[in-house]
This record gives sequence, C-alpha cells and structure tokens, in this order.
Amino acid sequence: NNQRTQLLPSQQTKIDKALKQINKKAKYYGIKQIRTIHTSTNDQQLLTSKDGSTELAVVAVDNQQSELKVVANKLADAAKVKGLKTYVTSTDLIAAQRQQTQLNHTIMILVIGAICTLLLLGIIFRSLLIPLINLLIQTITLITTTSIAANAVTFLKLPFAGNSVLLIGISVLILSTVLTWSYMNDYLAEAENTDDLEADALATLSGQFKKWLIVLVSFALMTVGLSFAALPAVASSWI
Repeated sequence: NNQRTQLLPSQQTKIDKALKQINKKAKYYGIKQIRTIHTSTNDQQLLTSKDGSTELAVVAVDNQQSELKVVANKLADAAKVKGLKTYVTSTDLIAAQRQQTQLNHTIMILVIGAICTLLLLGIIFRSLLIPLINLLIQTITLITTTSIAANAVTFLKLPFAGNSVLLIGISVLILSTVLTWSYMNDYLAEAENTDDLEADALATLSGQFKKWLIVLVSFALMTVGLSFAALPAVASSWI
C-alpha cells in the first residue's frame, strides 16, 4: 500500500520481485498456491484498488504443515518493500486475535470480581479466613467448570458460544459468595447456641443443602442454556 499516491513503476517492480522470491520458496512457507496480478487476466482488476495505491496477493497456505501465525510473520518479513506499507492477515488470524482479546477481558473481569467479593465477605464477617476459604472454593470451581466448558467445545463439539467461560466465571463468583455468606451466617448463628462445633457444622450443611439445592440446579440450567447463544444476541432479544 502506497498511502500518498498510486504505486509507482519502480515500486511495482520491487513488489513483483518480492512476490517472485516468495513463490520460489513456496515449500519453505507452506504455500500451496499464490495469486498475483500476473496469474490471470481477471486478477489484475480483482487484486488492485481503484485508485491504484494498493495491490493484493492471495496465498493459500497448508495449515497442517506449519502454524499460520508463524507463516504470516515470515511472509510479512519477505514481502517488505521500501516506501510501502505491507500487511499479512487472514480471517483465522483475526478470529484468533479477537479470541485472545476476549480472553484477556474475561480474566480481568473475573479478577476484579473476585477481589470485590473477597472484600465484601471480609467486611461483612470482619475476618480474613472466610474470604480465603471462599477464594479456594472459587479457584477450584473455576478451574473445573471452565475446563469442562473448553473440552465440551474442543472434543465433544458441543455448540457452546465463546462467552461460556465468562458466563460460568461470573456465575461461580456470585454463587460462591452468596453460598459462603449464607453458610457462615447460619453457622455463626448456630455456634452461639451450642458448644459442639462439629454438630453445628453438619446441621448448617444440611440446612444449606435443603435451602439451595433447587436454586443451584435452576441456576446451572440457566447458565448452560445461555452458553449456547452469544451474549449480544441474547441482549438484543431482551431489548
């Protein structure tokens, strides 16, 4: 791409030379086929912008031979022409970049959420131990549930959307905080009346199981159901 004006004859010569060198090393780059403005009569019009400032070359790469990102970096270095801007991309690379961005946002949201929930529990019970126990529960549940979701997509080919990890993570943060608060609140209330701590703990667990079983099953079903649809689509439906 020549940002100032259309491609000059000297620049066109350098582009042709670079593309010929790439074509000569097709095996090295894992290229199955390359299309340039010279490969057919139709390519001249299809691969050149109307203002003549940009020229495209379409490359079919064997993904099984090498990693696409590595090939793209190699081609970007090989296609450099002095005075011009060169870009190497594909729909797969764009999708991978978006997934990585989404993953980074998901991690940031879950970390912020975890810190907020821990501070909330610490303020409510005025104890460091309870937030630490809750953090342990959150970590174990997050690793287990997100692993199941990821493997369900990869190996079982289930149609979970990309937002499943974020949805499950937020659900875990909310549920673990509410359940920890509910359990500790009931346990401390029981502990004030008797001295048998083990009996208090068992009685509290039994009460918690009866109280939250239906809620937990319903919440799990809702989360799984939402995981099959992209959040923007669900939000649009609600609006």
